[in-house]
Amino acid sequence: MDFEYIANTAAMLFSSIAMVVLLKVASQFGGVIGKTLKFITAGIFMSVFCHAGFELLAVMELINEELLFPVMGTLLTVGSISFVWGGWIAIKSLD
Repeated sequence: MDFEYIANTAAMLFSSIAMVVLLKVASQFGGVIGKTLKFITAGIFMSVFCHAGFELLAVMELINEELLFPVMGTLLTVGSISFVWGGWIAIKSLD
C-alpha cells in the first residue's frame, strides 16, 4: 500500500475525530469561548480533512495533481478567515 494513501487516510480519520471532540468541548463551554473554539476547529480541521481528501483523490488518480495547488490556496484562505472570525468574536466580547 502506498504511503501517501495511508497518510492521507489517517489525516482524514484523525481530523474527523478532532472535529467531533473539539466541537463537543465547544458546546460544553458555550458562549463566546464556544463560538471561538468552533471557528478555530473549523479553520484547522475542516481544512485538513478537505485537503487530505483531495490529496487522496490525486493519489488514486481520480483528479489531476495540478488541481491541488488552487485547492490548497482556497483551504488556507478559508482556514485563515475562520481564524480571523473566531478571533474577532473573542475580541468583541472583551469590550
